Amino acid sequence: MDIQHDAVAQLRLRIVGPLLKAGTIERLEILMPEVTVAGAAVIVSMPEPFAIDQRRLGRVETNLADRRGARVRARDLLFTGF
Repeated sequence: MDIQHDAVAQLRLRIVGPLLKAGTIERLEILMPEVTVAGAAVIVSMPEPFAIDQRRLGRVETNLADRRGARVRARDLLFTGF
């Protein structure tokens, strides 16, 4: 999942969080928010961000703007401990 703000969209790389099928791993609730993409429950693994050339990203499947708070809480806990 693309977790980078569009304010820096001109950069070649995008920061993404891997999506994992819900129920396949032990979930750390705050660090790994659950979302629905294309009708499937998935976990955003915020502790495993990586950079990828934006040309390799596929089409947008959904807009998760309504889950922004969960992503921000996960990021803040990951990087600041709060």
